[in-house]
Amino acid sequence: MAKQSRLRVHNAKRGRRILLYAMLVMVVGAAGWSLEQNYQFISSCKETFASITKNLTPKSPRRGEFYDRNLKQVAINKERVSVYVRTQEINSITETVMELAPILSLDEETLKGQLESGVLRLWIAEDISQDQEIALKAKRLSGVYLQREEKRVYPNKSQAAHLIGYVENGIGLAGVEFYYDRMMASGKSEKEKGRFNTPQDLVLTLDLKIQDVLDGLVEEIKKHHRTNKVLAYVMNSRSGEMIGGAQLPGFDPNAFTQYPREVLENQFVNPILLPDKFRTFLRDAAILQEQTAGSDSPVPWSLRSGEGALGNQVQLWEWLGLHEKTVTDFRSSRQSDEISSSGQRPLASSPPWLDMVPEQATPLKLMTVFSLLLGNGERIRPFVVRKSLDIETGVEALLVGNEAEKGGKSTGPSYKFYDIDNLLASQARQGEGEALFFGDAILSTTFTNGQQKIQVNELLLVKIPAGGNEMTLLVVAEHDPGGPSPRNAMLERSIEEIVEDKVERIAILQEVARTVADVVEPELSDDGNYQRQNRNSGSANVHGSKGRDPQLEAIMPDLRGQSLRKSLRLLQGIHVKISIQGTGKVVSQKPSPGTTLKEGAECTLILEKGEEITLEKLSKSTIKK
Repeated sequence: MAKQSRLRVHNAKRGRRILLYAMLVMVVGAAGWSLEQNYQFISSCKETFASITKNLTPKSPRRGEFYDRNLKQVAINKERVSVYVRTQEINSITETVMELAPILSLDEETLKGQLESGVLRLWIAEDISQDQEIALKAKRLSGVYLQREEKRVYPNKSQAAHLIGYVENGIGLAGVEFYYDRMMASGKSEKEKGRFNTPQDLVLTLDLKIQDVLDGLVEEIKKHHRTNKVLAYVMNSRSGEMIGGAQLPGFDPNAFTQYPREVLENQFVNPILLPDKFRTFLRDAAILQEQTAGSDSPVPWSLRSGEGALGNQVQLWEWLGLHEKTVTDFRSSRQSDEISSSGQRPLASSPPWLDMVPEQATPLKLMTVFSLLLGNGERIRPFVVRKSLDIETGVEALLVGNEAEKGGKSTGPSYKFYDIDNLLASQARQGEGEALFFGDAILSTTFTNGQQKIQVNELLLVKIPAGGNEMTLLVVAEHDPGGPSPRNAMLERSIEEIVEDKVERIAILQEVARTVADVVEPELSDDGNYQRQNRNSGSANVHGSKGRDPQLEAIMPDLRGQSLRKSLRLLQGIHVKISIQGTGKVVSQKPSPGTTLKEGAECTLILEKGEEITLEKLSKSTIKK
């Protein structure tokens, strides 16, 4: 018998080995397919691997919470708890359904059908309450699990939403939320290493009580003038603190994904056309500055339209930054660093002497420039973030001025301004309490898809004195041309009239906030889980103050020396029982100014006629308080 060669024997063994490997792969594949069909083994392995990976992945640090200047919560974190079932671990579907359905308010038949569908992992409820969570834990049901995640919650809903911003997947996309991420990232750089290595709570310059007034203001303007958009912002004229801001249409940051992009945009930092009256004031301020240049004190002046070098005006506009981008700590991640045009064009040509005056500016820049001019040229930077508080160590850090004014130009000549306040007073209307109202409107046109649209832009700037804390209020309203219907013409109120009713209230709240700044305590969060709230189709919960708890704290104003009519107007909207004694002007009041008024509280006003009021009586009433 012939002996086989080694090569032939080796090839035969190699062929058998390949065949065995192929058969083994087929057997394993068939077994895996069978396990997947009957027990969903592969899906279970994938789920287990994903769960292990998630547990091993380091969690992102807790996001800091935000408070207004009175330490009321504006952005907090809540635990979001959801329930899921691993159907293969259930001992009895019937018993599980009978236990789960009452606790989670689910239909038993529907739940039973879902559990019998053969799905390996079934989500049956999300955003359950803490009471439901406790009840589920007490049952200790096999196969029933809870999943927790942190949810960013804005308890005041739409209030100041364009300033506070919003978060998606733990990343701030707009407003202070966007600034917070940049602030925390700066602590990781080599230049500022160790600065913000732990989460920080932020105290903002916002005042929710003044915010309530602004929300009501824009709602009333929209009601009377059928505006397409309206915004109202208040700023401390000397420091640049943004005290409040309301904008319509507005949005609820708890459900920001349900709103179109144009609603989410902060119109306060988008350019608008300036009416001729505002441009004339800027031109007059430039001429006045040129006439008083080199003088250390105000001098008598008069303005003539032909005066002033055009080059000096252009240089002044550059120094004021009217053509520059707006740098703030409440910008959006989508906000461009470049200046963009509003797309609006004036319907009528402006006078030739305004050719060198900027035609457009953002409302924020306009408010800042007016504050700068009235503040004798002292630069300010609008900001919302006042200070940070380290969550772990409790160390506070003042953040005012930390956001570099990258767009501002500090080079070039410096300017001093005299008598600008008198210039404004000569062109504005003085209201009650020495407030100055400066407003004008402009007809503008835009072209969209070949269609021309004409609209009216109304601007109203109000200088509000508040006991050394002077504020600037800017209201911008955009509406279609055409006045109210003749039938209701007598009932319609101008924007200036609507604003004037709110100004004194804002001034009082500003003074009260200053007096109680050292005694406020942080608002504590409740221990409940996050609860999903359906978006209201109406505007009450989206655009105005009605979205908050209607039982808001009110502050007793100082009514001494005021007439009865004015006193009652200041108390309007506060649900208190008012008792009036005497006639004339208020000489005494209970409770004292600055006291928090609860609903149903009693308020007593003691009045005397002018000839009966003496300095001694007023001083005695003050001493008694």
